[in-house]
Amino acid sequence: MSESTCSEANGGEPPVERSDQKSAPICVRVERAMQMLGIGKTKIYELFSEGELETIHIGRRTLVLRESIDRMIERLRQSQGPS
Repeated sequence: MSESTCSEANGGEPPVERSDQKSAPICVRVERAMQMLGIGKTKIYELFSEGELETIHIGRRTLVLRESIDRMIERLRQSQGPS
């Protein structure tokens, strides 16, 4: 992580932002990902084990890549067709 860091993963400092998404963090804590998706702990860990969501570990924290959340949502939207 040379240019960017993950939200809340750098000792309480504000996250370094990517130029293409100024307001969105690169990754979020598991609890935040659960809130964003409206799912519980069991389901999110199922998604991790199935490879649907990508995680990284920094120290003792597990962080979910925001990009993997966006990709999963897009896959679901495409598989379900127009509403």
